Amino acid sequence: MPYMSKATIMGHLGKDAEVKQIGAKTVTSFSIAVSDGTKEKPHSSWFDVEAWDLPDWLAAGLTKGALVLADGRLKIEDWEKNGEKRSKVKLVADSYGGVKTFEKRTDDGVVSRPKAAARNIDDDSVPF
Repeated sequence: MPYMSKATIMGHLGKDAEVKQIGAKTVTSFSIAVSDGTKEKPHSSWFDVEAWDLPDWLAAGLTKGALVLADGRLKIEDWEKNGEKRSKVKLVADSYGGVKTFEKRTDDGVVSRPKAAARNIDDDSVPF
């Protein structure tokens, strides 16, 4: 019987991504904050993500405040600290096309988006 773990997370980066070289491969690590509370009672959940061998241009776009979508498999990491067993769940991004950096939130909460190129779209050409 096949088994599977799959997750998709979308939120803002809490800090710039860290890129490390491990042998011939690179791993890019970052944390995504997902706001799932209400305006009256805000709450954010944080998710650690690692992506292997991302293109340099994509890793460079993973900066604090960027809105990203990460899709991949779940991985549990176990370790021991001061005799106490600990673990955490991490998302290993396996779909690089799913990571998107199209919006950036600054420290003062201002959201900026790149200007879109002007397009002439004929309503008759849209399939929906």
